[in-house]
Formats: sequence, structure tokens, C-alpha cells
Amino acid sequence: MFLGLLLINLLQRPHLKLARKKRLATLYLAIAALVLFSIANLLVMYGGNDLHLAAGAAIVVGVIVRYRDHVFPFRLRCARSGKLLNWRTILYRDSNTLPEFEDPDAADAPEEHA
Repeated sequence: MFLGLLLINLLQRPHLKLARKKRLATLYLAIAALVLFSIANLLVMYGGNDLHLAAGAAIVVGVIVRYRDHVFPFRLRCARSGKLLNWRTILYRDSNTLPEFEDPDAADAPEEHA
């Protein structure tokens, strides 16, 4: 799972201008998968039980839920029309809108950070 998420992240690299948030999101998901794998590996090596794994998984899931806006920016439907998005738009466009509904001036405008 970790390698699959990193592969998706590498495939997003040519689309840096359109998918900054989504590229970071796949990186965050890959880090969460690596942390879960590391916890499980440490428990096998040092003799932990299932409750330790459940506690570690609960912490990782809690962090993901806390920062869900950053970790899950992927939407299946267009923000303007409500139509289903294709995979390229889901993975490579931060706006979550179909290209025909995209504002041409929005891509050039700088983003405001709150």
C-alpha cells in the first residue's frame, strides 16, 4: 500500500501546478501507511499484542481525521456541475471541477492562505 501511494505521488509530479494539494495528500497517506507498518513490525519484533496495534492504529486514524481536509481533498463529483469526475481530474486537479467549468483566470491568480 505504501509503495502504491508513492507511485501515485510520482505520477502526480508532472501536474505540479494543478495538483499541489493532492500530491501532498498522497504523501500524507503514504506516511500514515508507513507508520502503521512500522508499528506492526515493532510489535512483531518486540512481542506486543493486538491491543498495542489497535492503540497505534487509533492514533494514526485520529491524526488523519483531525487533518482530513488536508489528507482527503479528493472528490468524485464536480464542485460546480455535480457530474462524476474522471480519474485524471480526481488525481491531478486541486479544483475538483471539470476542465470545461474551470475559470481561466483562477489558475493564474495567487492563492490566499488563511
